[in-house]
Amino acid sequence: MALTDFKVTVIGAVNEVREKQKLSRVTTLDQDSDSLTKLKYLNDVVADLSDYGRWQEQYREYVVSLQASVADYAVSGIVVQAVHEVAISTRSAELRRVDLDDIRRLQRNGTRGEPTQWSIKGVNGEGNPIITTYPLADTSETTKYFKIAVFEKPNVYTTADASLTVPFPGRVVVQGLLAESILDESDGDPTSRYAANLEKYENMKREAFNRYNGDTGSTVHFRPGRGYR
Repeated sequence: MALTDFKVTVIGAVNEVREKQKLSRVTTLDQDSDSLTKLKYLNDVVADLSDYGRWQEQYREYVVSLQASVADYAVSGIVVQAVHEVAISTRSAELRRVDLDDIRRLQRNGTRGEPTQWSIKGVNGEGNPIITTYPLADTSETTKYFKIAVFEKPNVYTTADASLTVPFPGRVVVQGLLAESILDESDGDPTSRYAANLEKYENMKREAFNRYNGDTGSTVHFRPGRGYR
């Protein structure tokens, strides 16, 4: 099975929805106003999928070297959706995450040595979380490194990204874009047609997310609904 059997490109998603709405295909994303509008809605769908949970398709691991007298670190080259774990190369157990108040209190102690705890303290110029650690590493620790597991935030697609592959399951992406396009057709009025397609999208999203999460392994997992509790 090829990647194209279960993923779609940016222009592929736009064209499939256009065909479902009885419109002709386009060769570029700025060919007409409809293709431009669908590109904007596609970005909304991708953002919604990314915010839904921690998709295995977006899992990444990075190595960051320890530096003497440096407490704050960050992953670069991508936009981070969420930090899953911070570990150090010399221990199998991960560093313990604490809240911001605790890490600030600990850092005021001035202790030096191998980091054992971490927290998020703001964001850097790339918009990525600053991972602040304790204790403060000294020169004897600089041969070690952090192993940081994160979930990547997807790109915001532009008209130059027609051939890029959307990382999420293609059927879900197309259905989400179709629902958004139907809502746009009615000028934001949530018609019964829109409600039916939105419900289908939400069901497909839930099942696709569970593929590598709740449905994987020998234990059954139940994900609570998103309504009132």
